[in-house]
Amino acid sequence: MQPTDGSPGPASSSGVPAGLAQQVVAVGHGAGWEQATALIGLHWDEYAATAPQQLLDAIGALPGKVLLENSGLVVAASYLRQVAGNTDPHRFDRDGRLPAFPIPEGGRIPEQLILLTSTAANARTHGDVARARDAAQEARRRLADAAADPAQAADLEDAKGNLPHLFVQWGRALEASDTDGASFEYEEAHHAAIVTDQPQIARRAAGSLAWFHAERGRPNLAAEWLERAWAAGVPNARYEAVNHLAAALIALERDDRQAAGVELARLRAYPIGEYWAAALWLRAFHSAEPAEATLVENEVAEELDRHRADQLGPVDARYLRAAKLTLGIGDASLSPTQPTPYDGLLDAVEAYTRGAFAEVLDFARAPAELAGTPRVRSNALLVSAVAALALEDHRLARQHFERGAAILQAEGMTTPYRLLPPDVLAHFTESTGVPVPVTAQNETAATPMALGSLTDRERQILGLLTTRASFPQIAADLFISPNTVKTAAQRLYRKLNVNSRHEAAELARRAGIRPDRQ
Repeated sequence: MQPTDGSPGPASSSGVPAGLAQQVVAVGHGAGWEQATALIGLHWDEYAATAPQQLLDAIGALPGKVLLENSGLVVAASYLRQVAGNTDPHRFDRDGRLPAFPIPEGGRIPEQLILLTSTAANARTHGDVARARDAAQEARRRLADAAADPAQAADLEDAKGNLPHLFVQWGRALEASDTDGASFEYEEAHHAAIVTDQPQIARRAAGSLAWFHAERGRPNLAAEWLERAWAAGVPNARYEAVNHLAAALIALERDDRQAAGVELARLRAYPIGEYWAAALWLRAFHSAEPAEATLVENEVAEELDRHRADQLGPVDARYLRAAKLTLGIGDASLSPTQPTPYDGLLDAVEAYTRGAFAEVLDFARAPAELAGTPRVRSNALLVSAVAALALEDHRLARQHFERGAAILQAEGMTTPYRLLPPDVLAHFTESTGVPVPVTAQNETAATPMALGSLTDRERQILGLLTTRASFPQIAADLFISPNTVKTAAQRLYRKLNVNSRHEAAELARRAGIRPDRQ
């Protein structure tokens, strides 16, 4: 006999409630369709990913009148169809029968919030991050208004189980649009999920927070949230990618390149969804060998073929630009029309590779002083320090290096030191006495920043190294001796931290340095 009191009933061998649709029908006829709808909500967190078809069948068992009165069920059915069809886990196609944005005010607040959230998810996954942001912010405003209205207390109580899922979507919309408030929404989602006993959404919210803080340069805080993610619920392939992204970046900040590589390898087992650009940036960051860098460069090119630069959201465009700069490739097409301090930092790095040190100080000024994230601010201070040193402003160079290093020490970061050419980092550690992890000094791999330390003659020789010309031929072209060419080549290899002419030429090719014969 099937229960009619909303209890789960007997489970199948897979742990999924057997005959959920039949239970919904029985509860509807016995206790009313409102209780039947609540039974679907009771099983949502646990089975939306593992048994989507059962939940979809249960929604389909509801009378048409119930569906017409509850547009949230239409949104839920759209989502479940995509899960059951094994489509992109981060793509959401909204049912065309639902009202368009802006969603009219009036009616039950749970319906308004679900419709606004579906609008945000649909807009975000189709590249309209501004519309996603507006819908998420409007949803948060309406929830706050409802919470202040005693007449809506009962409706809010009914929405309590849905709120953690909605908060995660609001956080994703704000994060994708580069808008403040994403971490607040994720924290709200995690807290609400714990209170309502929904461990799967708690896991997802904690993982999102772990990546959010790691990417912004707070690896210690990120590690705390990652531990909460690992401890909540069970692994769900559709949403595990962000956890492994966070784990990889935290490992890099702790000088554990091997662990980071393991996490990046694990990442390939899961659908990457919306985090594709972040994953490319992290892989570029992790690549230490020329072969690795070339593979990542090819993947970046392939993704840019799939995603038009003018249709990228601001965060994805920034990840791609940062990935290309990490590989030594500038790309003006990825520069935004409304730059943020992070974009100013990337402009500064690009200027340094050209040897335009005064421009570096101009570009880095705002991110060094105004940036809200430790990663951007510390990187901007280090880039400024290197540029000031090149301009022989030793006081400013020392001051900016010490400030940048203080941020890194406080937050537990080490990767920004890789921006500095090896000889420059050694100079600062000796002249300031600031302790820099030995591994950070040893892992200042071939970097585009090192190109800025080359003299005009060394840059000219580097350009000719990209050709098939021998050292004697290069010497003849430049009217200098072969020994001078050989000595200059060895010196620039040291500056670039490469071991061969081939590696130096590959770095030059990515940076767009071409032969310049006299």
